[in-house]
Amino acid sequence: MENKQHFKMYKSGKLWTTALITTVLFGAAIMQNETVHADATVPVTTSQVAAATSNQVPQDTTTQNNQVNANQGNLDHYALTENQSGQTQLQASGWHATGQSNQDAYRYLLVFDNSQGREITRQRLTPQQRPDVHQVYQNIDNSLNSGFNTTITIPNSAVSDSLSLISRYSSDPVGGEGNHVDYWFGPLTIDHSNRANLDGLSSDGRTLTVSGWHATNQAGSRSHHYIIAFDQTQGHELARAEVKAGQARPDVAQAFSTIANAGRSGFSVQFALTQPYFNDNIQFVSRWTDDPAGNGNAVDYWFNPITKVNRANLDGYNLSSGALRVAGWHADDISLMEPNHFLIVVDNTTKSQVAAAKVGLKKSTDVAKVFNDTKTAGQSRFNYVFSNLNLVNGHDYSLVSRYSSSNTGNGGSGAYTDSWLHIGTLNQAASFIDGAQVDHRALWVSGWMANDQSLTKPYAYAILLQNGREIGRQQLRLSERDDVAQAMPQIYRSQFSGFNTTFTLPSDSLANLQLVLRFTDDPAGNGHSADCWVSLRQTTSAAQTLQRALADKASADNAVKNAQADLNTAQQAVDNLHDGGVAIQQAANKVTAAQSAKTSADNDVNAKQSAVNTAQNKLNKDQAALVAASTDVKPNGDDSTNGNLRLDDQFNNLREKWQKKYRSVPIGSKEAGQIADEWDDAKSKLMDQWNKNVTNHYLNDDDVIPAGHTLTSLSDSYQSDPALRRQLVKVGYPAYDTYDPADPNNPLHGKWIKRQVYPADNRGLSFNASVNATNYLLELINPIRQVRGLAPLITDSQAIRNAAQAVTAMAALHDNFVYTYDGIQKQYGFMSFDTDADNNSWDLQGYNPLGYGSKVDNNSLPNHGWISVDNLHRAIFNHTYKEVIQGQSDGLIGDANFLLDRNVQSLAVQVGPDGHLYSFLFNPASHTDTTALQQTVSASKQALSQAQAALTQAKATQSQANTVLQQAQTAYNTLTNGAKDPAKPY
Repeated sequence: MENKQHFKMYKSGKLWTTALITTVLFGAAIMQNETVHADATVPVTTSQVAAATSNQVPQDTTTQNNQVNANQGNLDHYALTENQSGQTQLQASGWHATGQSNQDAYRYLLVFDNSQGREITRQRLTPQQRPDVHQVYQNIDNSLNSGFNTTITIPNSAVSDSLSLISRYSSDPVGGEGNHVDYWFGPLTIDHSNRANLDGLSSDGRTLTVSGWHATNQAGSRSHHYIIAFDQTQGHELARAEVKAGQARPDVAQAFSTIANAGRSGFSVQFALTQPYFNDNIQFVSRWTDDPAGNGNAVDYWFNPITKVNRANLDGYNLSSGALRVAGWHADDISLMEPNHFLIVVDNTTKSQVAAAKVGLKKSTDVAKVFNDTKTAGQSRFNYVFSNLNLVNGHDYSLVSRYSSSNTGNGGSGAYTDSWLHIGTLNQAASFIDGAQVDHRALWVSGWMANDQSLTKPYAYAILLQNGREIGRQQLRLSERDDVAQAMPQIYRSQFSGFNTTFTLPSDSLANLQLVLRFTDDPAGNGHSADCWVSLRQTTSAAQTLQRALADKASADNAVKNAQADLNTAQQAVDNLHDGGVAIQQAANKVTAAQSAKTSADNDVNAKQSAVNTAQNKLNKDQAALVAASTDVKPNGDDSTNGNLRLDDQFNNLREKWQKKYRSVPIGSKEAGQIADEWDDAKSKLMDQWNKNVTNHYLNDDDVIPAGHTLTSLSDSYQSDPALRRQLVKVGYPAYDTYDPADPNNPLHGKWIKRQVYPADNRGLSFNASVNATNYLLELINPIRQVRGLAPLITDSQAIRNAAQAVTAMAALHDNFVYTYDGIQKQYGFMSFDTDADNNSWDLQGYNPLGYGSKVDNNSLPNHGWISVDNLHRAIFNHTYKEVIQGQSDGLIGDANFLLDRNVQSLAVQVGPDGHLYSFLFNPASHTDTTALQQTVSASKQALSQAQAALTQAKATQSQANTVLQQAQTAYNTLTNGAKDPAKPY
């Protein structure tokens, strides 16, 4: 043994220093299994250093001004992998440059376990050229050959410890001891997490394939990989499958470069599907273990369970083409076990299947975004067309979306999971008259008609009546109307609903015309039918103008004919008469008559030109009104001269302030009661002020009801119509339950109150019933509005539909409706609605529902949601009487905005789910339906066209009159010139 002194570089802060170290060198008799520590005075044998190519750097003779004490380095990259034998390997690359490299020329890389406080392995390094390093450190020997890139095997158990790498230049070519200079890298950042992902589950209905990956350094020497199926519902294992050979996953290795087994972390195993997989929530576990049977010392990863929440929605259905198109989505992770998707149409009325089809699913990122707890939500959307279905009008239908393990029939022969989606009852109908035109006694009518009853009543007819008697009928060949299909997609064959037909009128009278649009099962137009009645009493004034123009033309034609006869007589006189004086006088008379005819024709042309100008001006005005209605949105509210008439802004601001205060205190507390009392007081003051403003603004001694109106006295009150008593309509009928005082949702804080509960079938009035009720109210109020100087109200299909949607929304909100009125108003666009708060005349279900008027017939009260049309009219009459008569007598108007509001344009009557009648008011801003204006513009265009045609006819008559006058004048001139000629016999 000998002692040898050498200097070693070590770092003190940022400075490198030399220290004298004594190294004890031993001979060859060293155990091969001995562990060598970095910087330890322990000899190393050749067998302890992994074999490598030459690890000696060349002698550097070109570097000038070498910085002997320089020691620089960088670890550019490192990663953990496994070799084929499952051993952990550390890949490292970087560079190390030192001024001692010419003396200590042999390079090594050492791995130091910081957790154990010892070196665990070392390996020779083959020098790599690094011109980039040399460019920066030109005054350090061998900086050009400072690079390294190596892979070193380390114990599997070491990956869970803190590790550092040491780059060494040594004078010892055998073991890396002797004089040496070290550069420490680290500690290394190694991923100690337990990472995994379940990439996919797929099934053929019999076998379930589970695939994914599981990577962790905690696996260490645990070389056996299992996937376990765990029944979360029952709390026990169902089955386990061993991953025989780990699948290569370079993507995982790239993402987690410091997890040794990431590159072979993949798995794909299969399980035989048994009943628990369909019934229970299943959770899969990935396990690395040292036990061949899958138990023992293990590290597990539990994937999120398959919870099988059954969610679905029918986005819409479309019957416009005659086929049934359904669109929606059905997301349920049971589809992982039941991979076959079926759609089934069910007739709820007959409780039978109509059709079934196996339907593929489409991408649905929107569903996945909302329901991220369902793995299959991203592939859950369906869109399918059922053709040639045997549907029946009046029947109720549902769509069943089914996942099944069977791929045959309707999927009912295997394990299956259903979601029932309600389509609805096929009882919808709609129609519209686009235009009507009269030419002599020909009436041309165009429009569209669609009805679910055409399923069983395929023959379409238009029947014309006058004074209640049929005067003509036409079978219709319905044409394609894509606009109707888009607006009415849920009505059967609405795409084929257009018609254009002509009737011959028996007389020139256009009074009391009605058109019946009929679908029937009789080819002759009789039989069982579904009718829609349309009044044609509003036949365009343009048609009447045309009739007058045609009469004027006939008169002018007669004048021309008479003038022509006179001309012929005058010409005959020229040829035959020899009494010059008589002939000249007669010819002069004919000239005078022709001049008179011409003057008449000229006047007629001027009149027709004036009519054209008037029609053109009206068209310009109507078109401007249509443009304004389409583009200029006006704010809701009453007359601009009185900004306090409507409660909207003040009331909403006050309520928002009250609600904010109310939410800040506990429900049912004393403070909550005080706040509620404050709200009532503030609301009462605001209502009092509002009523005062209304009274001052609208009521005075001259504000009277028109003489002879049915509302002027009780003695002239509502007259019952026996025919209307036999007609029943469906209305709302609430049931009741109670709020417990302790219920935190009780809005009255500790008091017992009744709460209305609305039945699910509470839909309000049908379309036709709503039209009937609305027209009756308009008959009552429009004469009063006229006296007040207000424009009459109208109704149209858009207002009727909006009102129906609003009462449907009321039913959905149940007893919370009163607190969410603003949301209903904004969503459905009406300005306000009128109702009585005291359960009197508007309330069809409450006490004394028909209580006003001496001639009221109380023998037909509502029964299970049905009421006669007669009593519906009576309720409307009584409420209007109360608002008008009582409102004037006590100085209060109440909610009768339809009598006062200058901005209201249209009106619709509906019955709410609470049994109250509502009148929904719309102004041009909130009610965007410009159908009436469009019809007005169309009528104006027709009027202009007809006026121009009349003008053309008048000009033709004028031209003929000019010709006749010229001929008469010529005849007269001939006679007078002949009389002056002595050669003539006369």
